[in-house]
Amino acid sequence: MCLIILQAPSNKIPSERLETSYKNNPDGAGYGFVKDGKLKIKRFMKYEPFLESYLEDYSKYGKENYFLIHFRITTHGETTLKNVHPFRVNSQLIFAHNGTIKNVPDDSKLSDTVVFNRTVLQRYNHDFLSDGKLLKKWNRKYTSSSRLVFLNTKNEFKIINEKDGLWN
Repeated sequence: MCLIILQAPSNKIPSERLETSYKNNPDGAGYGFVKDGKLKIKRFMKYEPFLESYLEDYSKYGKENYFLIHFRITTHGETTLKNVHPFRVNSQLIFAHNGTIKNVPDDSKLSDTVVFNRTVLQRYNHDFLSDGKLLKKWNRKYTSSSRLVFLNTKNEFKIINEKDGLWN
């Protein structure tokens, strides 16, 4: 299963831990963060370019910003850059996913996360993260066996099914 890391500001992750994360989830790595009020996403298929880019961005923006980091292991869709997390919901919101999303159309090329983003999340124009009733409905239908982490342009995060994750 994939690995999501929500890195708190000024909480640098040792390179050894990042490397172990990639070795255990070798199908792509990506991260997102806020830069000048806009969300930036960077995705890679290889570890070395990921680490180089991450360390550079963390040195510039990591003291004030959360970093949403994801290491992928392919369970649905192809092992390609288009399936590497995080994903942009809209200009104000990105997310990463760990688990299996149910009840979305099967696609041999796209991951369940990409399909969920396109068929469900991107259809909403309002702040759905504050809509508890909608989140409960989604959890029953789509994400009960998943963890999702969202990050917005205000450097605020929301974790869905947080109790099912592990904290370090």
